[in-house]
Amino acid sequence: MKTGIKHIFFSLVATVVLLVLCYVVNNSPYPYGEETSLLTVLETYMNRHGKNTFERDSVLFLNVGFDKALVNTVHGQEVITDRAVLLDVLQTIQESGYKCVFLDIRLEGGLKTPSDSALVERILKMGDSIVIARHWDYGRGKDFPLIDSRLTDQAAYCDYTASLFKSSYERCQYLQHGAPSAPLKLYETINGRSISGFGWIYKDGRTLCHNSLFVGIPEDFSGSNTRTDGQPKYWNLTEYFYGEDAPFSKSDLVSLCKGKIIVIGDFDNDRHDTYMGPQPGSYLHYLAYDNLRKGRHLLHWWYILMIATVFFVSFIQIARQKRIIYLIPIVKKSKSRLLHFCLSLLGSAFLMGIVSYLSYILFRNPIPVFIPTLAFTICDMWFRYKTFKYEA
Repeated sequence: MKTGIKHIFFSLVATVVLLVLCYVVNNSPYPYGEETSLLTVLETYMNRHGKNTFERDSVLFLNVGFDKALVNTVHGQEVITDRAVLLDVLQTIQESGYKCVFLDIRLEGGLKTPSDSALVERILKMGDSIVIARHWDYGRGKDFPLIDSRLTDQAAYCDYTASLFKSSYERCQYLQHGAPSAPLKLYETINGRSISGFGWIYKDGRTLCHNSLFVGIPEDFSGSNTRTDGQPKYWNLTEYFYGEDAPFSKSDLVSLCKGKIIVIGDFDNDRHDTYMGPQPGSYLHYLAYDNLRKGRHLLHWWYILMIATVFFVSFIQIARQKRIIYLIPIVKKSKSRLLHFCLSLLGSAFLMGIVSYLSYILFRNPIPVFIPTLAFTICDMWFRYKTFKYEA
């Protein structure tokens, strides 16, 4: 086999292997350092220039952070979200012609209130139009039990994975413990689509996709609760609708809910560290759903072709130990010392950093820079060793 054919064959095989490896790493639920530093810079830039938004008019955030009740448990008294208020809210919005409800409240066993039976029946009557939160007990390796096992079909996971180096919320894993997360359940309910897994391969319909995505934050829900247009980012039930001096009535709440996705959660206390500061968990779950709605998890052929071309060209020039840029006549004939010095600084890490930036801007799919850079470095060392000539 001729040397040129060997180089092409090597580059093709290496490209396929690297594409698969990058796909697997990008599906990891664990955050990793290079992603945070790269993507948060891009997200912050797009936020400031209004290029990263979500449709505010399609979702209504209702805060039950001030609606608490004291209950007796085997561990003593505990404060939980007032389930009587939840029941009243669900009964009220039932009349609104809402699109879907995401109830991000812990409805787990061991915390009983007089409203539980009526609340369970109300949730069951709402059928597929409501998604409730459940959580995985990592200590026991199974779910925390719900207040009623009949709610299982409407329940979805609201967990995320941290690493030894990162404890903040950065990535959402859509299929968790073999079942849908809350964002994926919303995607199934509202959009009629889903993600299926086959080992480490995931598909949305017939399209290859990611099961884990970096969640960008288009609007900061920390600090002031008022937007620039004067509207609240989330509506406090007690302050706006249920308090003695509430400026709005329940009929106003019905009007607000019409045709919208309604997210009910504790926006005051259930907050998680992010690159934008502490953000409500309910808001983060909705943003993870918004990624699915916008198709950011999908891997289209033109994205794969672009990345494969970059990998293939990089492996070819490593195998030949010649940089392809020097085949360009104007570069090859240039006598500029500065130009050649600058080109000598453009290593694989710099190249993959640029490609990853472009990939995220164009397709919202980053490339884990460390993996291809390490692969290029190892291959380059190998080919350098093969062509190395020792002179005593």
